[in-house]
Amino acid sequence: MNTHVEPRRPDRYGECGGVTILVVLMLLVLMTLVSVGMAKNSFREIVITGTSRQGEDVRNVADTGLGWSINWLAEDYTGTRPAPSSGSAAEALRTLQSTLYQDATLRGVPTALSYSGGETTVSHDATLDRDFNLTLTYMGQIALLGTSSNVQQNFGATSASKLQLMSIRSEGHVTYAGGTDFIHRREAWVTYLPK
Repeated sequence: MNTHVEPRRPDRYGECGGVTILVVLMLLVLMTLVSVGMAKNSFREIVITGTSRQGEDVRNVADTGLGWSINWLAEDYTGTRPAPSSGSAAEALRTLQSTLYQDATLRGVPTALSYSGGETTVSHDATLDRDFNLTLTYMGQIALLGTSSNVQQNFGATSASKLQLMSIRSEGHVTYAGGTDFIHRREAWVTYLPK
């Protein structure tokens, strides 16, 4: 009996296991990198959204200061607004306005409202402070070139030939717990009838 055993040829399918493992590992690394990139992008978007919300918040505080100051600096032609109380920020603002009108050396010089009361604080709690600071600059008088009318006051009926030009700058501050501080400045140029 002649038994001849042929040597076994190497099986090609047995060699594919190593290549498959390498391909799977490379795909796993690639998927991990993509996942990390997407996570960083999501975190970045969360930060941007939060910063955008905080920026809007501080912008609103600055607008509040601007509106508040324009309201208190204007004359009350309708007689509906109460006079500012003694020692209030509104009284300090009107006093500063009168000082700027009367002192020619202050013309064109930005002058900050110095007031330490709570009227310029929009809100205050344990996690958040919102307040505004005001700076007035009296720019002088400008000629009244025409007349205009308003439902509250007919300016054509006034004998004024000039208007007082004032720059009002409001700086809003929002401070979050932990010391993160956001600042936004708004400015308006406003004309008033001479006092």
